[in-house]
Amino acid sequence: MDLSVIIVTFNRPQRCFDVVKHTAKALAGRRAEILVVNNGTQPVDLPEYMEEIPCRILTAPRNLGAAAKNIAMAVASGIYLLVLDDDAYIESDVIEPMICLFQGDPTLGAVSFRIAGNTAEEACILPSVFHGCACAFRRDILQAIGGYPADFVYYGEEYDVAFRLYAAGYKTGLCDKYFGARHVREQSGRNISRIIHYLVRNNLYLWFAYFPLYAIPGAVGDTLRYYRLVAQKEGAEKGFWQGCLSLFGSAARGLHKRKVLPPVIFGLASLNSAVENACLQLKNKGVQQVIICGVGKIPSVWKKTIERHLIRIQEYWDFNPCWKNQSLLGKPVVYIENNAQIREKLNKNTAYLVGMSALSETRNWSNLLQINKLIDKSIFITPPVCSCDVTAQ
Repeated sequence: MDLSVIIVTFNRPQRCFDVVKHTAKALAGRRAEILVVNNGTQPVDLPEYMEEIPCRILTAPRNLGAAAKNIAMAVASGIYLLVLDDDAYIESDVIEPMICLFQGDPTLGAVSFRIAGNTAEEACILPSVFHGCACAFRRDILQAIGGYPADFVYYGEEYDVAFRLYAAGYKTGLCDKYFGARHVREQSGRNISRIIHYLVRNNLYLWFAYFPLYAIPGAVGDTLRYYRLVAQKEGAEKGFWQGCLSLFGSAARGLHKRKVLPPVIFGLASLNSAVENACLQLKNKGVQQVIICGVGKIPSVWKKTIERHLIRIQEYWDFNPCWKNQSLLGKPVVYIENNAQIREKLNKNTAYLVGMSALSETRNWSNLLQINKLIDKSIFITPPVCSCDVTAQ
């Protein structure tokens, strides 16, 4: 068996059926299987075969969250695992490029896709981490690093898996240039307050479990600052404060399970090494101040690196309206709504540092800087992600 598709569902039987049907069509003619893990209470009915692809339903003993994927992983037969949410649709055009990426590099542990969301492209805020709604793995490697974490429930588990992959010496890849998956988020039944609670709780755990001690305070501050703004925008302050109350528990749990990333791996996974390289390029050009295009996940960590090279951050730019009229680490954040704002702020003595936010945002920044003829003054951070142009396959 070449490929096992794992889909975890929770009380969305019709949506799950649609995803399985779509996936079976995408896999038609391949040596593959589809494994559905039911995390909910509503039954999921599937035929034994769709498009001649065998389908199997597995029942979790309770809602295990993302860890339910481990149930399917334990019985999967495929060399590769394609992991999908029950509202994510994979396109047939990316299956072969995905397999080719794996076959071309034995150190590649995971492959991700460009994902079209309901209104915009979706990607992880930290570009060294794949988006969890649609991603693929070598089965033996995912098993060797312990699979999905058991105590995350949902949200942030892809960071935990990615950090362990990097620590084990593996890389991640991206099927680029084409939307390989669609994420059809259903707003009904989504409890934003609960989501923010888990996002805060799980992010705090990650920093205590994996980051070197010097980086933890800043990363904690970054997390609390960002999700406070998101909670205010979404009217979900209760979830934010519930997440804050988990600080000591998350810290204790992270320190108990602590597997700090070695310096080289931390530099890779956190982008800090790429920021170091960018600073050297800026110094070689005689640049002494920069504008950061995209706040990103852990700006406090990167700010220390940038300032250590005697480069001054003039301000931050961001597309997220949460940052409107805000400041960050003593610098103003400019919410970029239109191109006119950029033209008003052009400064011949300033360079633009891009690539520390989501890959989807980096593409948008690249377009805006190109329009304003600022590409030659821009330095792009390169995330540790191997990519292939799907359109070239």
